[in-house]
Amino acid sequence: MADRTSLRILHVIRGLANSSGTTHIVGPLSEAQARLGHTVRVFFVDKPGRAPVVPDPTLVESTGFPMTVSTRQAGWSRSFARALPRAVREANVVHVHAIWNFPTWWTMREALRAGVPYVVAPQGSLEDWALRRSRCLKSLYARIIERPYFDRALAMQALTETEAEQCRRFGIKAPVMVLPNGVDLAAIDRSRRERDLRAELSLPRTSVLFLFLGRVFPKKGLDLLVPAFAKLCRETAHAHLLIAGDDAGSGYLGEVDRLVQANGAAGRIHLLGEVAGNEKFDTLRNADAFVLSSYSEGLPVAALEAMACRLPVILTHNCNLADIETHEAGWLVEPRTDDVLRALRAALSSVSERQRRGENARTLVERRYTWSRIADESISFYRSLPLSTN
Repeated sequence: MADRTSLRILHVIRGLANSSGTTHIVGPLSEAQARLGHTVRVFFVDKPGRAPVVPDPTLVESTGFPMTVSTRQAGWSRSFARALPRAVREANVVHVHAIWNFPTWWTMREALRAGVPYVVAPQGSLEDWALRRSRCLKSLYARIIERPYFDRALAMQALTETEAEQCRRFGIKAPVMVLPNGVDLAAIDRSRRERDLRAELSLPRTSVLFLFLGRVFPKKGLDLLVPAFAKLCRETAHAHLLIAGDDAGSGYLGEVDRLVQANGAAGRIHLLGEVAGNEKFDTLRNADAFVLSSYSEGLPVAALEAMACRLPVILTHNCNLADIETHEAGWLVEPRTDDVLRALRAALSSVSERQRRGENARTLVERRYTWSRIADESISFYRSLPLSTN
């Protein structure tokens, strides 16, 4: 059994680009674990042209490796493959984040060979919507390459009970532990509003700003949100939609822009591009409500960050945050244009109701979704496993 006062933890992730939601999980989780007195390292593969968002170097040792073969998703890296075995052997536990890529497979392989326990967090990759994309290729890859290693993991880390059931439905034999995503409240509260987006965009002071913030990608449901918002614009002159994020080079941002034009909403929907760090929290504080009409999520950090900034949220059930409804922290909808429109109308109709639900959202985050609490739970979880004593 490893020393109970301090663990050596290795986190592995495909990449740490700002546009990836998993980036904003690995960084704060590793920092929070380090603050508890543990030795924490992060290994990742660089994404060309995209600066990594690494954890605080005074707390966490992060090592990035160049890609050997320039493929957008797989993350093939010879230097990563060479360096990883030693890092694995030096760890008590390895935590793998996201799946379907080379760093995932190689890490599980090396941990199994070294006899070091590993935990796998699919981070929404087993959602039905995600599996339907390239189903044949993923099914073949999963069965031959990664699925055998899932079965040999000491545990799968599910973000929600829904994802735990997805793991079981996929046929994974390893036990499943539920550990949600969270937010760093201290970092959010330290940030200050320094921009006035209404002034920058020449919008009336009375404008109600709805915000989408995240990767601009088909699963995010912008094909639902844009036409729903365009219909809202025909009912009121006060609403504007901000879309903050980029498409990670996929070209999908151009499709969204064409969708905005086709729906006649060019003057009311504003594409802000990618925002990061304090600029992200600044953008959240300029908004009146947050919207994520997604087809598929694990547990979206952007939504939790919006809630921490006292924004009411409009989310689909696919975002797996059912407690926003029971705590009246926002509105839950089905991924349909008309349902999104109804929630937009409800949010627009009352300033006091937006404020009330926004305060409820903050309270919910404080109670359930802080990284300090989740880091404590993760350490307890690791210690429940037969950890390596290397």
